[in-house]
Amino acid sequence: MSSHTMATASNEMTEHAENAEATYKPSEHDGLKKDGTPDKRMSSDHGFGGDKQLAHDAGVKGGKTDAEDMAYN
Repeated sequence: MSSHTMATASNEMTEHAENAEATYKPSEHDGLKKDGTPDKRMSSDHGFGGDKQLAHDAGVKGGKTDAEDMAYN
């Protein structure tokens, strides 16, 4: 890879990182959107409601189909 190409790639990565930091995340603001209203995606009525452990546990069980498989969890 040429030094020009590497520099361009590095600049793009830096821009992406700067934009990622600027992204508003309702999960970091008590489930509220920028305008202060509740983000429905964070509600327990919407899937896992931001409960990462519950989502993880469900994902682990997701591929298991019989009682024997479930017993190992």
